[in-house]
Amino acid sequence: MTFLLLIDNPKLAMLGKNFASDPVVRRHQGFTLVELLIVVAILGILAAIAIPRIYQMLERARQKRTMADMRTLALAINSYATDHVLVPQVSGTATDLRLYLEPTYLKVLPVHDGWRRDLRYEGSGLDYTVVSYGGDGVAQGGPYLGPTTHYDADIAMVNGIFVQWPEGIQVR
Repeated sequence: MTFLLLIDNPKLAMLGKNFASDPVVRRHQGFTLVELLIVVAILGILAAIAIPRIYQMLERARQKRTMADMRTLALAINSYATDHVLVPQVSGTATDLRLYLEPTYLKVLPVHDGWRRDLRYEGSGLDYTVVSYGGDGVAQGGPYLGPTTHYDADIAMVNGIFVQWPEGIQVR
């Protein structure tokens, strides 16, 4: 009677068999080399597509942050000019404006661009210029000619108006 129970129950009947020959059990032994290579190839293709795209999105976000901080700085400078008739006469970095603008016009002055480099400021009393040297941190100088498609191009603002800014598809 016990012998019949072993045969009728498939799991118990497997006790006398070779497990590797059973297709159900064999499937759980692991992946083949071909399957692993296919997965690695697919992951490589996805990475090749995604990594440059992520880099572009990060660079674009740095540009947007830089432009937003430059607008904030320009609003504070314009408010200062409204109260004092002239803009701060300073030449150097935006950090030099703290004496004039903090805390009356801004609690925290944005002094760095999206690449964590100092924003440049030049004020003559009547006019002012705020410049970020872009992704490469190297000054290109003027004249600034409107929209640009390079991550490394300067972002420049004169008297609160952008005279060079990133626009469209960007390249390195």
